[in-house]
Amino acid sequence: MIECNEARADDTRAIGALEAAGFPVASRRLSGTKPPVALLNLVYNHCKACLRAEVLPYRPDAWIDHMKTKVGYEIPFNRHFYEYEPPRPLEEIESDIAGLEREIVAMLRGVTA
Repeated sequence: MIECNEARADDTRAIGALEAAGFPVASRRLSGTKPPVALLNLVYNHCKACLRAEVLPYRPDAWIDHMKTKVGYEIPFNRHFYEYEPPRPLEEIESDIAGLEREIVAMLRGVTA
């Protein structure tokens, strides 16, 4: 397990502090914005091994620009949490449109009269 949040001796704030609503408060000084060096080395070595095994036999001049390598992940919420809602019945939509048309005609009569 890689731990990004390390407690420091000079940190006077309690790690388990709660705000007024009762939710935990994260200390900005304790949260890591960069991945730990061990993780970066692991990714670097994995990329080199994959390049050597999967790409170099076919493209010996291939290389990896490690300045563009990103560590992290993306959670596509729509793909994982989307719940299909069937459209309303056509008759209901038509009646809504007819009602809106009546309102528009009434407003136009008020402007032109």
